Amino acid sequence: GRTSPEALVACLNDVFSEMDAVADRHGLEKIKTTGDAYMAVAGVPLAVDDPAGRAVEAGLDLVAAIAGRRWPSGDPLGVRVGIAVGPVVAGVIGRRKFAYDVWGDAVNLASRLQTAGRPGCVLVAEGVVERVGDRFAFGPPEVLELKGKGLQAVRFVRSRAPDAQPTPA
Repeated sequence: GRTSPEALVACLNDVFSEMDAVADRHGLEKIKTTGDAYMAVAGVPLAVDDPAGRAVEAGLDLVAAIAGRRWPSGDPLGVRVGIAVGPVVAGVIGRRKFAYDVWGDAVNLASRLQTAGRPGCVLVAEGVVERVGDRFAFGPPEVLELKGKGLQAVRFVRSRAPDAQPTPA
């Protein structure tokens, strides 16, 4: 309410453009934006090496890129990142306004993780830790009750492991 629609859209454009750059650097595919949410996926529509590692790298870079930014109102702009792994279905459905999208349990879990996360943090499902655990430092395991998902084992990503090499795009 304290920001004009034009200033809000300009801010979101700047932020989403930065998110696009991060996604491009790590070989992620932008799926959509909804309001102030940004959805990207690794390994769709084309398979890539180490999709989970790419997603975590992108999440950490995104948090760093947004740190210190502010909304036009002056309020801090915080980003929450949720990452899950698993099979998805991708494609275009319907007859009007075609939009490429992804569906699946992993998509739902990632969305819930983002919602349950904290600004400036990357929250991952335990399956992500199992795939990339040696390359990143994680907080202790936590169990969260996530809407529609029940109790889920999760961890916050603290940093890249000191000797880890980023996944090449």
